[in-house]
Amino acid sequence: MLGISGIARSGKDTLALAIKDFIEKDLNKEVRLYSLAKRLKDDCDAFLIKNLEISAFTQETLEKTCVRPFLVGYGDSMKLKFGKDIWCKKLEGQIVEDISSDSIFPVVTDVRFDYEVDWIRNKFGGAIIHVTKNGNYPPNEAERINDPIVQSMADIKHFWPHFEKNVVENAKDHAIIMWQMVMEAYKEKWTT
Repeated sequence: MLGISGIARSGKDTLALAIKDFIEKDLNKEVRLYSLAKRLKDDCDAFLIKNLEISAFTQETLEKTCVRPFLVGYGDSMKLKFGKDIWCKKLEGQIVEDISSDSIFPVVTDVRFDYEVDWIRNKFGGAIIHVTKNGNYPPNEAERINDPIVQSMADIKHFWPHFEKNVVENAKDHAIIMWQMVMEAYKEKWTT
């Protein structure tokens, strides 16, 4: 398993899409992308559409700025009620089921907390890549506090530019280098 970390809008999904082909070629497995926040967004989407006319899944920067505090608050409330690893637990069953055939390689695209790093490493023997994008700043206090912790735990730390056009294609030159570095460290674990 590979986990991708970084603050909001740092290019985590971009890296996942850019690195996908390299992983599939080297490991001869289908890459499946997972998000810890997907179930959280699923829970909130209808409410946000009804009341703000914005989907929890929006990709528009201004709209994300509007809905992020609500999503963070909901996520924090769920963690208080059910434990900080509630979102890991909600995703774990699906990943375990998917990897049981040994033909799926999971990539979690939104690792934001130290316990999520531990979950990926301890439960799945995974690696973490942390990305930082030039000119990008934490959108809230939680990310400002947690991102340096997660970054310090990452196997690979990568600083990349802001891509204006053909974002995924332009990110591939960076992605192949990151993948080669991770593969060098984890090859024995992932190919046996």
